[in-house]
Amino acid sequence: MATSQNREIVAGLIGYFNLTDWWLTSFSKEQRDWIETEYQRGCLVFGDANPRPLTTGKITFCSGTRASELAAIAFVLYRGGFRQQSLSVFELAESEAARQQGYRDLYFIYSQLIQLNYRDRERVPGAMDVAIEACLKQISIAPKAKTSEAFLELFRDSLPFP
Repeated sequence: MATSQNREIVAGLIGYFNLTDWWLTSFSKEQRDWIETEYQRGCLVFGDANPRPLTTGKITFCSGTRASELAAIAFVLYRGGFRQQSLSVFELAESEAARQQGYRDLYFIYSQLIQLNYRDRERVPGAMDVAIEACLKQISIAPKAKTSEAFLELFRDSLPFP
């Protein structure tokens, strides 16, 4: 692990969103390598692609947010079978989105939590409760999400709810 004296330099999306300390302290080197590989597999890219976009390359602009990147990492963890770690990262993403009043991010974080936990409802104790809680949270923020600039820009003519 990195210390303040000997801190590893991390670029890419992790560096851009100032998540370096979290990244280096939350996951082992092996876990970070695995997350990066799986994250890259899920990227839709055209032309030459950076094989390690989370930690390499200079990012000068990103249409995503800190919360959306955390949610993407949480999804990778969930897909890999690391349910508890995934839920912790989703919680961090939710907290970050709420702090920023990122209603679009919150809406999609809750959508992912609903989908993933509903799928696990018969296999994982408590998964249905997590899905229901995410449904209630999503319903509670829908009026704010619906009127948020970021949400309106994304859905212009076809909001996913009235």
